[in-house]
Amino acid sequence: MAGTYTKLYYHIVFSTKNRQPIITSDVEDELHKYISGIVRGIDGSCIEINGMPDHIHLLAILPPKNAVRRSLKDLDGRMDMPPLR
Repeated sequence: MAGTYTKLYYHIVFSTKNRQPIITSDVEDELHKYISGIVRGIDGSCIEINGMPDHIHLLAILPPKNAVRRSLKDLDGRMDMPPLR
């Protein structure tokens, strides 16, 4: 439909495997930048990102061109990265 505008905010929570507290302060900033880059890579916008040693909270605007399920799958799949330690 011409002239429509969509801006949907999503609160997304990711946890570490087995909720292990591996997100330490020395890797936290780089991890947040990495995740923000992934969101930008799927044409989204990262509004806020923060968390605890065992999980991350993300407030993001995801593109309406993809289903939410697809965007989350893309996010989760691209977050497979080498161990932080």
